[in-house]
Amino acid sequence: MLYKNYEKISMFFYQLQFLKLKILGASIGKKSKAFGWFKVLGDPKNLIIGNNVKINEGVFINCRDKVILEDFVTLSSFAKIYSTQLDYKKFPRIHVKAPVIIKKNAWIASDCLVLMGVTIGENSVIGARSLVSKDVESDALYIGDKVVKKLNIKYD
Repeated sequence: MLYKNYEKISMFFYQLQFLKLKILGASIGKKSKAFGWFKVLGDPKNLIIGNNVKINEGVFINCRDKVILEDFVTLSSFAKIYSTQLDYKKFPRIHVKAPVIIKKNAWIASDCLVLMGVTIGENSVIGARSLVSKDVESDALYIGDKVVKKLNIKYD
């Protein structure tokens, strides 16, 4: 009994993160859920979260440029999304930025790193601990930037 109450109270506080982001200007769709503490750095007005998005413990989102999570996206624990980086070709180093778009029903598995300017296609799965530095096609399983398998997703 005590555990169930603890779980409900924790979920309540996790959901408050979305309220805070909305107050700061983020767009957050219906039925999106947080399953742990996550962090957003940058301008929350650049964050667009669709419907039924799931964000797990330890996720980090840097939204100095647009970060768009379309409907049914899942971000597993400790996934990281960066919409900015330092330009190593210039001195002194300057920050550059580009939007990150994660399309419908994509799953970013645990401890992945998604870099600026990347679009992840619909229904794609990014394997755990992957580094994604270029666009990902739809309906595919990726480990890093490489397609491992094309997915044949059927909807009920």
